[in-house]
Amino acid sequence: MKRLVIALGFTQLLGWGSTFYLPATLGDAMAASLSLPREVIVGGVTMMVVAGAIASPVVGRIADRGGARVLLAGGSVLLAMGLGVLSQAQGLAGFVIAWLLLGLGGALALSVTPNVAVIQVAGDNARAGVAALSLTVGMTSTVCFPVTAWMEGTIGWRGACLVFAALQLLVALPLHLWVAPRRGAARPLLQARRGEATLARPVLAFILLAATYSLFSLLSWGIPIQMIPLFEGMGMGHVAAVAIAALFGPAQVASRIGDLVFGRRIRVTTLGIISAALLPLAFVPALIAPGMMTAILLVVLYGLGAGTITVARAMLPMLLFGRQAYGLWLGRLAVPSQVASAISPVLLAAAYGAGTDVLLWLCLALGLGVLAAMVALARHVPE
Repeated sequence: MKRLVIALGFTQLLGWGSTFYLPATLGDAMAASLSLPREVIVGGVTMMVVAGAIASPVVGRIADRGGARVLLAGGSVLLAMGLGVLSQAQGLAGFVIAWLLLGLGGALALSVTPNVAVIQVAGDNARAGVAALSLTVGMTSTVCFPVTAWMEGTIGWRGACLVFAALQLLVALPLHLWVAPRRGAARPLLQARRGEATLARPVLAFILLAATYSLFSLLSWGIPIQMIPLFEGMGMGHVAAVAIAALFGPAQVASRIGDLVFGRRIRVTTLGIISAALLPLAFVPALIAPGMMTAILLVVLYGLGAGTITVARAMLPMLLFGRQAYGLWLGRLAVPSQVASAISPVLLAAAYGAGTDVLLWLCLALGLGVLAAMVALARHVPE
C-alpha cells in the first residue's frame, strides 16, 4: 500500500496543480493573451467539474470492478491532451475544448478512482491509506503556486501548460501503470461489517451526505482560487498574499498528520464535526478585523478543517453503505458535489466582485451549512 499511496500522492499533486489551481496563478496572463474576461478563465474550472460530474457515476462502477489501473492511466493521457490544447488555444473555442478534456481526465484520475484504488489495496487500513494519500495532496497549493508562478515568469503561461502536459505523459502515466491495482489483482473488498449498510433511513442518510459534500464543495472549490485576490483586497501586496495563501497546504498536511497519528482514537463522525466547525470559525476574525494576522489565521484554520474533513468525507460512504460498492456511491455523490464545485468558482468570484466582506460572509454561511449537515449526518453513521 505504501508504494501506491506515495505514487498516487505525487500524481494527484501534479494533476490538481496543473488543472484546478491554474487560474489562481495563470488566470490574469491567460485572460490577457486570449482576450477573455477573468470570469471566463475561472469558468474553465466550472467546465472541468461539470464534465467530471457527468462521467463520475460510470467511472465509479468501472473502478469497483477492478478497472482503477486503466482509468488512472487513461486520465493521465486525457489530462496531457487537455493541457496541450490549452497551451495552443487562441480564443474561446480552444479554451473550452481544453477544459472539457481536463474534466474528463480529472474524472478518471483525480476524483473517485484514486480513493477506490487505495481502499481496494488497503483493506482494513483504509482510513490510514486515505489519510496518507490526502496528506501528500494537501501540499498542492504550497508546491504549485510558487512553481507555476515561476514558470509563468520564465517560459510564460503556455510554456507552463506544456511542461505540465509532458509531466503527465512522462511521469504520471508510467506511475499509474506501475502501481495501480490491475484488473482482478486488487485485494477483494471486504464483506460488509456488522452495522454496515443496515441503515434505518438510507435515503435520508444519503441526502445528508450529499448535502455535506455539496456545501463543502461550494466553499472549497472557490476559496483557493480567490485566496490571493481576497488577501490583496484586505490590503496585502501580491507577494505577501501569495506567501500567506501558500500556508494552506502545510495547514492541511498538519491536520492529516494528526489524523494519521491519532485517528484510531477518534471516530470518523467526531473528526468530521470538529473539522466542519473550523470552517466557519476561520472567517470570523477576518470579518472583525481584516489584516495580515487575520488572513494568516483564516488560512491556517480553514486548512486544518479542510484537511481532515476530506478524510472524513472519503470514509463516510463506506461506513454508511459498505465497501462492496464504494466506487458506485462515490460516483453518485460526485454528481451533486461536482455541480456545486462547478458553481463555486463563479459564485465566489461574483461575491468577491461585490466586495471582500461579501465574500467572507458567504464563506461563513457555507461553513455553517457544512457543520449543520455533518452534525445531522452523524446520527446515521454506524461506527
